[in-house]
Amino acid sequence: MPLKNTINPCFSLFLLLIFLSSCQPTPSFEPSPYAFLVAGHVYGNPGKDDKLIHPRFVQKFPFIRQDTSIQFGVFTGDLVRNGDIEEWEQLDKRIQELGIPIHLTVGNHDLLTPNVFEARYGKTFYSFEHGNDLFIVLDGLKDNWNIIGEQLDFFKKELRQKSKRVQNIFIFFHPYLWVTNGMPNGPYWGGMNSMEGKAKQTNFWTVIIPLLKKYSNPIYLIAGDTGGLRWGPAHLHYQ
Repeated sequence: MPLKNTINPCFSLFLLLIFLSSCQPTPSFEPSPYAFLVAGHVYGNPGKDDKLIHPRFVQKFPFIRQDTSIQFGVFTGDLVRNGDIEEWEQLDKRIQELGIPIHLTVGNHDLLTPNVFEARYGKTFYSFEHGNDLFIVLDGLKDNWNIIGEQLDFFKKELRQKSKRVQNIFIFFHPYLWVTNGMPNGPYWGGMNSMEGKAKQTNFWTVIIPLLKKYSNPIYLIAGDTGGLRWGPAHLHYQ
């Protein structure tokens, strides 16, 4: 199983990725090429008092609108700074300006006002399909960075029921779930913005990675908590 995490390129204070579905088809798949964008840490620099989407991201909106191959987007958390109603309304307005469907991943800043995210947008973990690909959005902050309980059951069910009928599997979450503070069971990767709420021990390397290795699909893990600080590099991580 080719398991990949792709974060590239980084536009200074936010992250913008555009993926093109272009894997070689098998006889059971007839995919049509398409693109989608991923933007992480959407509100931008935590050191500035700006309640809007990061301006350098907004500058890319005309390019996104005119590129008809970009069919949808995924925002990978920290959508707003403080979570007040004004910020959420501004976010919704900007999403409408993009003119394409946007799927949201919850970040730690999005939970500063309890229950607002779910009341506006629904569950914090869910899935959708596009073309011949499966997209799974996880709540990486739930249960102190552990994917357990109801969320783990959901994750296993999605993979078990849908992996054979899709080609690529894209998995999104906000924090760097693979970070282990340098412990022997996995590498430490600097560059994330925050380790808020992380348990000392998590189950990414002991449960999630062994689970994913059971599947032969190309699998892409995409974390969004990067790019908010100038020193935070982009990463490409292979396992």
